[in-house]
Amino acid sequence: MVVGGKRTLRLVLLTFILAIALVAYMWPIRTTYWWDETVYLLNAKNLLHAKSAYDELAYRPPVLPIILALSSCLSDNPYNPGIVVSFLALLLPLSVYLVGKEIYDAKTGIVAMLITAFNPAIAQNAHYVMTDVLSIGLSVFAFYLLLNNEKRMASISSGAFLALAVLTRFTSLILIPVFLSYTYLAAKQGKPKKVLEHLCGFGIVFLPYLVWAQMTQGFFLEPFIEASRNGAVDLNEPALYFLDKIPGMLTYIILFGIGLQILFFGPMQKDRSQNRTVTEAALLSWAALVFLQVTITPHKEPRYLLPIVAPLALLSSRGIAYVMENKKLVILAVLVAGLIYFQSAAPAFTRLQEPFINKDKTDEMKISEYIRSNYPQDITVYTNNNYPVYAYYSNRKTLNPEGLGRPFSYYSESLKEKDLLIVYKENWQWASSILNGSKDFRKVTELNLIEVYEYDPSGKSGKA
Repeated sequence: MVVGGKRTLRLVLLTFILAIALVAYMWPIRTTYWWDETVYLLNAKNLLHAKSAYDELAYRPPVLPIILALSSCLSDNPYNPGIVVSFLALLLPLSVYLVGKEIYDAKTGIVAMLITAFNPAIAQNAHYVMTDVLSIGLSVFAFYLLLNNEKRMASISSGAFLALAVLTRFTSLILIPVFLSYTYLAAKQGKPKKVLEHLCGFGIVFLPYLVWAQMTQGFFLEPFIEASRNGAVDLNEPALYFLDKIPGMLTYIILFGIGLQILFFGPMQKDRSQNRTVTEAALLSWAALVFLQVTITPHKEPRYLLPIVAPLALLSSRGIAYVMENKKLVILAVLVAGLIYFQSAAPAFTRLQEPFINKDKTDEMKISEYIRSNYPQDITVYTNNNYPVYAYYSNRKTLNPEGLGRPFSYYSESLKEKDLLIVYKENWQWASSILNGSKDFRKVTELNLIEVYEYDPSGKSGKA
């Protein structure tokens, strides 16, 4: 009865944590999406319709667009994408709990779950229609299954979920050496067989994508090559860009827990098995490989560090849970850890100050509404800024001439009447050679820093 009561209490606690996390991730629901978000939304449309305004399916991972496409079949509500990704993001804290419980105990799992669920960087990125948090959640769940790799289906399923993580975000490929080495070292018997089982599960999910790439692009590795090229667009960012981002990404509570691990390293060895040592080494390798990967990648953004949060939160949680188990230190430990935790987690709830439904419209959305109301479906929009955003909201074919490596003048022969040119005033230079002195373009509207020109070679529409 006592055991059943503890399980019920734990289930209630886990549900409560996930419910609060869902609110933090989802709030506010919105229809305003930005660059990469609109790319994934457009890719989802491309899966359902042969013709789309913009397409990056060739080198964007497919899992999130597939989920968004399926969800749009159930509901085409404009708020739907943000709600869907918020629910998907819950896989990460839940998986962290499962791993912490499996490696250590339920108490440590709950501590790790709390640290991860309300990490401000996790909460912020869980709000976006992006792949970061979902890919980490799939990776951690794959690792949880790997902890039970003595069971054949667990080992195969782990490989399958790791493949899903890679097909959600290609950079998750860096985790393959961690998973394979752990599979080999942790297996009690039949080590090569366990590795093959893991690879079998990975291949079942991954090979169909390679076949698709071979059939549609002529080379099965082309999506990864093209994605790598796009990741090398910024070459001037410093090599040590991420060093000062680590405290903000990990938060003080994770650093505090790791400090406790180091401080009590000796006493904590009493209950440390060889298998736990291998597991903790795998978690450290996970964080180290990701940090190395993002450091050598030319294009850098703070969110690229997100994959190190989960493994380090798990290691940190053990340090905190260990001190809480010490009767002499428990009160002090709870007070100190509680203060540091709430200071670390508070930024995750800053969006709760906003209205639950965000009805704001960006300038790009307003311009797109103007285009939808005044121009036919078959026009082409040319712009060198926010082109996926215009493609998504205007539902008109949108091209970025500079991104295709050609000046706008290259397209002059294919221009049709009523085609549009969208120019940002602070970035006028790319279009000035076309617009200066041209009688074929007329300004039809402007909004703050954005000007819209219509191609009207006959002059039939008159002057703006």
